[in-house]
Amino acid sequence: MVVTTKKLVVLEPVGEVKAPAKEQALSPRLEALEGKVIGILDDGFPDRLLRPLEQLLRERFEGVQTLFWVKPSLSTPAPSAMLDEIAQKCDAVVVGLCA
Repeated sequence: MVVTTKKLVVLEPVGEVKAPAKEQALSPRLEALEGKVIGILDDGFPDRLLRPLEQLLRERFEGVQTLFWVKPSLSTPAPSAMLDEIAQKCDAVVVGLCA
């Protein structure tokens, strides 16, 4: 008699939070987009929204400049250095999550 034992491994895909997020006030709205630098941060998901949005911003708002970044990995936060660069160079930022 042959007895076969199979083993099933179940993984729980829930991340761990190391520290609670700090509560922060929202940044003030810009009065206008004309002449501003708008950053676009793509999370790395196959994109059909952000490049057309970038083009629309350039067409509709005179003098607007756009800067585009793509996160190195969809499943991890953007590197601190990347976020610092975006904050330094941009007046406002659009972040696309699974865009």
